[in-house]
Amino acid sequence: MHDDFILSDIAKDYPFPSQIASCRFFAFIPNHFLIPEPSARDAEIECDGRYLASVLRNLQTESPDDLARINQYLQVIVPDLQRVSVLTAGGYDILQFEMAGENTPFNASQVSDGTLHALAILTALFDARRTGVALVGIEEPETGLHPAAIRAIRDAMVEIGRDVQIV
Repeated sequence: MHDDFILSDIAKDYPFPSQIASCRFFAFIPNHFLIPEPSARDAEIECDGRYLASVLRNLQTESPDDLARINQYLQVIVPDLQRVSVLTAGGYDILQFEMAGENTPFNASQVSDGTLHALAILTALFDARRTGVALVGIEEPETGLHPAAIRAIRDAMVEIGRDVQIV
């Protein structure tokens, strides 16, 4: 028997291929969050973090409580942050960061890589719960994060971990 037939033979008896399809694995690259993205209604965050803004926009409209939780966790990490939101302009989704005492929102290029990394992790976690993903894997979630930020991310993982397996 050829090796390429093994999985198809096993799939007849076990449902794991559909379970694998319900897994998401991430190795976020903060530079990918700096580029405005074409709006995508049913976007999923790519493994490198692309479409983060589109997924956040979807959370804004479809699950505002989850976006509020993301903002609460981010406020622990960045105390002056009032909220993160998404502006859609000219068919593109653009991340915006509203800071206390500032009249004009910041864009992604004006915040730290650690803040962007934390936002990507939080968004991936909350979106996984919203969409019924079974397992989320995040490579090096502590990268670029202050120890207090790591604790906030851990707390979010515990919260989401009630519904989604996280590795």
